Parts: sequence; structure tokens; C-alpha cells
Amino acid sequence: MLTIIENGTRVIDPHIELLDDNQFKHAYTTQIFDELGVLNTEEKKPISSTSPWYCRGEIHGIPVMATFNSFENLSYSVFGKTISYKSSMKETLNKFMDIYRNEWHEHNDKRKRDKNNL
Repeated sequence: MLTIIENGTRVIDPHIELLDDNQFKHAYTTQIFDELGVLNTEEKKPISSTSPWYCRGEIHGIPVMATFNSFENLSYSVFGKTISYKSSMKETLNKFMDIYRNEWHEHNDKRKRDKNNL
């Protein structure tokens, strides 16, 4: 497992080291999607470590996506908000989970407000 619960929040385990090589990015992405419970709706798997790939799905009704190509590197998106790979895989995945949490809370709060207005 890549994640742990720390202070009530799911994060990448700080005691493991994630390699930043392109050939591992798809494996890390599919593992994190599995751990978060992403329902995969579409996926193109890589043929080689430099070939483009993507994964699309949703978590609790929130659309998420990961894409990779050798020109733009790796990026994730949650409800259209893009998280680009910057300095490390661990930092990028933690940022993705943080954005997802924020979007889920906003989406859930909006749904509650809409339900109360009925």
C-alpha cells in the first residue's frame, strides 16, 4: 500500500520512497486509484515507459483523471482542476489527494444546500 491514515487524513506513507522514473508512474497511479476506490471508466495502458497513457474514473461521483505523455509529463485532474507533476511523485500524489478532498467537501456541501432548498 502507498497510503496511510495520518492525523485523520489519507496521505502517501512518508516512510516509503517513490521512484520518479517514468516507468513507475502508471503503476503508482493505478495503485493510488485502487486504494482511493476510483471506479475506472476508461484506461489506455502504456506500451513502454515513454508511451502515452491515461486513466479516467470517478470517486464518489467526482470525475478524476490521470494522463501521461513524454512532452507534458504526468498530470492529474479532479473536476477539471489540474495537478501537474512537479518535483516528486510523492508530492504530486499528496497534492492530488488534497485537491480531491477539497472538491469532495465542496461538492458534498453544495449537494446538502441544494437538498435543503427543496
